[in-house]
Amino acid sequence: MVPNMHQWIISRSTVIRRVIDDSLPRELGAPEFKKFADIPLYLNSNSLIDVLANVVDKLEQKSVNTKYGLSTIQEFVVVNDEKKPMILTLWNEVISTEGASILAAADKMPIIAATRLHVTDYNGISLSARGSANIIVNPSYSETQSLRTWRAKNHVFLTELVREKKYLKRSSPRQNIQQDSFSSIANVITNNVVFEAVGIS
Repeated sequence: MVPNMHQWIISRSTVIRRVIDDSLPRELGAPEFKKFADIPLYLNSNSLIDVLANVVDKLEQKSVNTKYGLSTIQEFVVVNDEKKPMILTLWNEVISTEGASILAAADKMPIIAATRLHVTDYNGISLSARGSANIIVNPSYSETQSLRTWRAKNHVFLTELVREKKYLKRSSPRQNIQQDSFSSIANVITNNVVFEAVGIS
């Protein structure tokens, strides 16, 4: 009696071939990678998101004080084909578990699939990997090859991005609101718009 619930039966008619293409079809339950432009929508919510991105820079590991006590963080800079760099912060034990493979390949700008991430406003909008997070380096998803091709074509952009390190000048989420959504009083008057100011003393 075979102890397993299922088994494969291989006969003379079975054809076995080696798979050389890493663009494997996605399985049920595969990650649903979010666009970086949509990440602010999940800010400080209970939602956990998945991203696929290139790791382009590794920042210095440091200790920070939180309401739960002293924590250790390791930050990476990740970017995808939207060219919007994002900080990925690994916390405490995640550094030595999920982060070990990233640290080993960080100088090669590896592609990672990071799942079950929180979106926070820690030093600007960023991604946070805690205990439940899972990170795979150079994953075998269909999207991986497309991002790998993009990385090769945009090597100059990525090199300049790391050299300039503009992503270290982090801003408050409030500053990410487009200025086009506001009009000055001068513009309102110029456009002959009549308005009433209420409650102004």
